This record gives sequence, C-alpha cells and structure tokens, in this order.
Amino acid sequence: MASDTTMLNSSTGARYLARILLIDDNRIDSEFLSELLGTFGCRVDVSSSGYDAVGKLDRHYDLVFLDINMPEISGLEIANGLRNFNKSGHYTPIVLVSSEEFSSAIEEKCMQLGVEGYIQKPARKEEIEEVLKTHLTAHEIKMFSYNKQNNNSRGFIRLYRKSA
Repeated sequence: MASDTTMLNSSTGARYLARILLIDDNRIDSEFLSELLGTFGCRVDVSSSGYDAVGKLDRHYDLVFLDINMPEISGLEIANGLRNFNKSGHYTPIVLVSSEEFSSAIEEKCMQLGVEGYIQKPARKEEIEEVLKTHLTAHEIKMFSYNKQNNNSRGFIRLYRKSA
C-alpha cells in the first residue's frame, strides 16, 4: 500500500503532506515543534504522555518525533514499543528528541532500538527539514521536486539508517 505522503517544493519552500506523531510531555516544546512541522505542511498529532502515544499505535504515521525523557514511560520504552507493536503494518521512522547532548550512550541506545535519528532541543528549522527530506523521501513517496539545491544541515547530529 503506497503512502499518501507527498513532497512538494515551491517558491515558499518544501511542503510534506505527511502525518507525524509527536510525543513530548513538555507543552512548550511540543507546540514549538508542532508549529515548525506545520510550516512544512505536516499534519501533526501530539501525545503528551507515553500512555496516550501507546493508544495511537494502531494508526499510520509517516514519521515519529519522540522525546527521550518522558514521565511514566520513557521515550526509549516507547520507541521499543513502536518497533515491536506496530498494528498498522507500516514501517515508521523514529527520531529521538532530547535536551541532552548527543553521547556514545545515546548512540548505542539508538542503534539498539533501531531509531533513525536524534535531534537536540531546541530543534532548528534546517534540522527538521533535513529529517523530513531524508525520511519522507526514502519511504513509499511520490516526489515532485523543482528545486535541486542541497541545503545540508550543520546542526543535525546523527542520522541512522536501517540496513536492508
């Protein structure tokens, strides 16, 4: 089944018609990231707790942004649940988000859980665009691109890809 996610690039910037699940208990951080994703045309569902996020696992999302430090259920446990309990049957890339500086311990956890990326808060627009460009154009997408410029983000710390 093909995704309805489409990337349109116009004079106002890239637009991704994608459904995003944002899991973050911090209201200010989630509003900021949700608005930032909205500038790219994304539809964003926000979960403020791990339990709320678990209740949404049966829905299809094109991408998940997940805060590591969540109360009740840690973001790492949620990531593990997303990988092992995905009712939609669609592989969904996960990008961890945290105020913690990237470290070898976080890198190891990312690799163990099979997550695709990590962004340190506060996220910048260029970082979010790089994540969207990388993950939404790599998975079952019709792509219409009119602007061939490559704007790599210097701020994106690491990007992991699952090997086939």
